[in-house]
Amino acid sequence: MIVEPCPRCTQLTCLAKHDALRRNGTLEGTCCQKDDVFDDTLIRFPREHVEAAMALSASLDKTVDYTFSGAMSGLSNSDHRRDWVREFALAKFTSRSVFVDTAANASSYRALGDWDHTAKRLGAALVPRNIDRHAELCGKSACDPAYLADLASAQFALAPAGDTLWSIRFFESVMTRAIPIVDDASHVGRNPYERALGYYFLLRSDVESMAEPLKYCAEWAERNFEIFLRHQAWDGASLTAKPSLAGCPDRGARRS
Repeated sequence: MIVEPCPRCTQLTCLAKHDALRRNGTLEGTCCQKDDVFDDTLIRFPREHVEAAMALSASLDKTVDYTFSGAMSGLSNSDHRRDWVREFALAKFTSRSVFVDTAANASSYRALGDWDHTAKRLGAALVPRNIDRHAELCGKSACDPAYLADLASAQFALAPAGDTLWSIRFFESVMTRAIPIVDDASHVGRNPYERALGYYFLLRSDVESMAEPLKYCAEWAERNFEIFLRHQAWDGASLTAKPSLAGCPDRGARRS
C-alpha cells in the first residue's frame, strides 16, 4: 500500500497515540521520539487540536463562505497543483470570503480582490514547512488556533494538493466543520483506507458549474465530524473529547 509522505501527519499521529501517556506524566516531554514506531495508516490528530477545533466551532458563526490560507508557491516544483485555487477564487470568492497566500512577496504582491487578506497576514510567522524533524519533531504539528479559527468560521474550505497529491487541509477542514472542496476525488487522503472513510466533500468542477450560490449543509459537516472523531482522533476521543482551547495557546503562527 502506498502512503504519501507527510512528516506533519506522522508527528500528529504519534502525539495522538501517546495522548494518555503525555497526560498522566509517564511520557517524558511532549514530543515523540524519532525512533518511535507505530501504525499511521490513518492520520490521527491529538487532543489539543481536536478540542480546540470543537471550541472554536461552537463559539464562531459560519460567516465566511469560502476560505483558503496557504502557500501558492514553493511547493517542491508542484505549484501547478494549486493553480485552480486562484482561478476558483477569482470566479467564486465574495466579500465574505478569505484568501491568504502565505508565500507571497510583501514588496510585490497585488491583491486579487477585496477578499484577498494576504497583505494583512504577511507579517505573521509561519509554521515551518521544512523543519528538521530530528531537531524539533513537534514543530510542524504545533496547534495553531488562528488557523483553526479561519477554518471554523468558514462554510467551505479549499483543500488543494500540496507537495504531494493531497493535503492535510482536507482533514483539518472536516475537524472544524468546514466542507472541503478538492480538485479530484483521489485527493481526500494518502491511501485507500483514508479515501474510504466516507467523508462528504465537493469537487471544484461541480462548484464552478453552479449558477446559484453554494448552500452550506450542516448535516454534512456534523456527519464528517462524527467520522473524524471515530477514526482520526486519539483513541477514545468519541467518548472523552470536550471543547477546550487550554492545550492550544495562541503563538501567532500561520500555516504554510
